[in-house]
Amino acid sequence: MTLRRLSLIVLTAALGLTFFGCDLIGTDEEQSSVVTEGVYVANQGNFGDGNGSVSLYNPDTETVTSEAIGNLNSIVQSITLRNDRLYLVANSGGRLDVFDAGAQTQEGQLTGFSGPRYLAFTDDQTAVLTNQSFSDSSSVEILDVNTPSPEVIASIEVPGTPEGLAVTDNQTYATLGGFSDTTLVATLDASERRLTGTIDVGCAPRYAVADRQDEVF
Repeated sequence: MTLRRLSLIVLTAALGLTFFGCDLIGTDEEQSSVVTEGVYVANQGNFGDGNGSVSLYNPDTETVTSEAIGNLNSIVQSITLRNDRLYLVANSGGRLDVFDAGAQTQEGQLTGFSGPRYLAFTDDQTAVLTNQSFSDSSSVEILDVNTPSPEVIASIEVPGTPEGLAVTDNQTYATLGGFSDTTLVATLDASERRLTGTIDVGCAPRYAVADRQDEVF
């Protein structure tokens, strides 16, 4: 996330709002700090009810707008913030919704997915989205996000049940252990739009993160 005056930190919560004490602005010795004016929280909602929502917490006033984004008619699987846009993965709705992060107004939408899960960005113009299917092959979708209305530019078939994503300088990693389906992590080249291999990690991987040295956990 770019350090700047307006920084919105995204948290996800399936069942409620729980906030833990942590130092968000660093120590007095540091030369720069992150100023947080809003925290978005994804509320999954109940299966079958389609009542997922997004809350907005203001740390200055310690107030919560419980449905800053509501009426989604879907479970909210995940949210991702990028360049003043909030990307909301509406799992049971089979779509990706795009909102203006400051105004919480909808700017775009991409539909037609079987079971979208998590989104990550390879650069400012390109994103990857895991898409589960139980009647056909699951996939990782390559998206053009240059405008508020994303477009699918490639669909990469993957084994197993894809969940979380991690992006490094030269590779994208998709965990394939949803529902304990496999013990594999897929490696993908998003620029060439292809699956480059799989890594057997010996357990059912659900999520991955990459550090600044491009080590993947």
